[in-house]
Amino acid sequence: MKKKQLVILVLFLFIPLVCKDAYAHQTVQVHLTFYQKVSSPYASIPQATYQYKLQSQDAPMPIGTSDGEMTYIMHALDHKQNINLSYSKPGLYHYYLSNEQGQQRYHIRILVDYDQQGRLQGHALLPVNRNGYKEEDMVFHINNQHRQSKQVKTEDNTPIIIWVMVMVFAFVMMACLIVLSMRRDDDYYENQ
Repeated sequence: MKKKQLVILVLFLFIPLVCKDAYAHQTVQVHLTFYQKVSSPYASIPQATYQYKLQSQDAPMPIGTSDGEMTYIMHALDHKQNINLSYSKPGLYHYYLSNEQGQQRYHIRILVDYDQQGRLQGHALLPVNRNGYKEEDMVFHINNQHRQSKQVKTEDNTPIIIWVMVMVFAFVMMACLIVLSMRRDDDYYENQ
């Protein structure tokens, strides 16, 4: 009877180690979706494309990633894009998703932990936009990006604001000199 109890005790001690190793090589998939809304007059041009970049320094990235950056290209008529991420160990992973101009950016946080049965599970926490607000969906608004500029392009890139400030300063100095000379004239005529 003591042998049987000893075998049962050894099994109870050994089973958790076997189960833990069984879950040690598992991976969990997390699927993210982002949307684009094109509201420019060029939205109906199918060849118009928009680029989005997913970046991270320390988190697992999708296949085809180079230097911690994955680029997604969407056409003007596309409305949504899926991102599939795989994780093999628990942790809190950070990503940044931005459009090609960097005007809109989302901070994405993925929490990977174990469930009650010891299996990995992944949760996408609410994305945070550039202003620090949490949003339900990641939506990129595209407005008039392909519109031709109506300004004439020249070789001169001189900052005009400096010359405008010099001109305003000169007008203020001229006004001060005129006022001072008028006061001197009034003082001169009063003393005579």
